[in-house]
Amino acid sequence: MKKIIVWLVVMGLVTVGAHASAQSRGTPAFEDILKIDVHSHIFEDMPEFVDMMDRINLHIVNICVRGTQPENLQPMEQMAESLHRKYPEHFSFASTFDLTRRDQADYTEQVCAWLDKSFTAGALMTKVWKEVGMEIKTPAGDYIMPDDPIIDPI
Repeated sequence: MKKIIVWLVVMGLVTVGAHASAQSRGTPAFEDILKIDVHSHIFEDMPEFVDMMDRINLHIVNICVRGTQPENLQPMEQMAESLHRKYPEHFSFASTFDLTRRDQADYTEQVCAWLDKSFTAGALMTKVWKEVGMEIKTPAGDYIMPDDPIIDPI
């Protein structure tokens, strides 16, 4: 037990020494370094969370839900847009699009109109979910890839 306590004290002193040394070299404090979380799912307005983001200098990119869950797509997109409007310095977002209606004749036009609206509302990017290339198949049973004729124009 005595060895563990001594080791912890020594490690604590080394850590304190390293921190003091870093500060003397002009290394910025954690709070001074901009941090960007490029894959978050924060879809609730929590002012105390935004306060914490301010304190630690954090920016978040919210990723909207999977394209195979259209029932969640609109509410998530609306919340992402709302957070971006209310806290533009804290929240950006990546839109996505409905993959379940891909067999409809006007699918490409519907998706392009959706994404145009998303980018007008502040989306930085579009997330193409892993269902494309791994889960969704053509009627013939082939996987739909990102360069598939149905997705390529999008």
